[in-house]
Amino acid sequence: MYDICAIGSPIIDILACIPDSFLKEHVLEKDRMYLIEQEQKNKLADALKTLNIQVQEAPGGSAANTAKGIALFGKKVAFNGKVGSDDNATTYEQKMKDCGVDCFLSAGQRDTAASTILITDDSARTMNTYLGAAQDFSKADVAVDAISKSKHLYIEGYQWDTEGQKEAVRYAIQIAKQHGVKVSISLSDSFCVERHHQSFQDLLPDLDLVFCNYDEAKALTAQNDVKEALHFLTKHTDIAVITLGADGVIVGQGQVVEQVKALPSRVVDTTGAGDSFAAGFFYGLLTNQSLAKSAQMGAFLSSKVIEVIGPQYPDDLMTQFQNSFS
Repeated sequence: MYDICAIGSPIIDILACIPDSFLKEHVLEKDRMYLIEQEQKNKLADALKTLNIQVQEAPGGSAANTAKGIALFGKKVAFNGKVGSDDNATTYEQKMKDCGVDCFLSAGQRDTAASTILITDDSARTMNTYLGAAQDFSKADVAVDAISKSKHLYIEGYQWDTEGQKEAVRYAIQIAKQHGVKVSISLSDSFCVERHHQSFQDLLPDLDLVFCNYDEAKALTAQNDVKEALHFLTKHTDIAVITLGADGVIVGQGQVVEQVKALPSRVVDTTGAGDSFAAGFFYGLLTNQSLAKSAQMGAFLSSKVIEVIGPQYPDDLMTQFQNSFS
């Protein structure tokens, strides 16, 4: 039924281009991610409205961004998570459907998660994330039928941040294993890895594919050399992918190691770069491309998402892709 079933936090992204003075007024440091409560979320929304600063709304969250990217290529994609019972929940689901993603979203008591992303003229982004209902995802919310009828189960590392989410993900992996579904994870960020270091290491043998950046790889493997970190990962899982920013990406499977260069880009906003890489890489795997070609596809998609504001792509993306990979 599905090429990919992704599990993650459904977060409505609220993107706004602001002057540096806005950050100073709200005592926010540039290029940081803040976890905030509902009161602060509402305060930022009111401030943007008062200053007549236009905002863009987009369905976000790490796994959801990857799901949208894969759906762009016509692949069958499902997304499983938890929203609230507010207007943002309706907006989120509709926008995901517009992107070609089938949603399996249960409704919780708290508001839908939202991230107010403040972008300054130098393309730095300051994220203010309210996790709300997303953190209430539980075993009862797992889309068993969608997972069991998928080729891949893809999970974001942030799902380990509460016991309920962790139990749900372990259950989802159990379902996947029972039905021969491959299991993949994105490690999310280095702080997430540090918080759940032992849990992630214990999980590696159950995984078929691991996505991480260099900082996350170092945090998990305790190896400063990128090739040593890659070797550690491929000893425990099938395929490991370590993104290196401007230095490209390195991919390993068994004794095979491939390194691919990053593509030149006009950076506007780095939101969703890693998520887009995973989408392009998955598309390569799903169409039986080599590791190197899959990594090139990931690098291509990542280079395009950072040229626009928010986790979206230029209108002529598919034409550019076909020209690059014909």
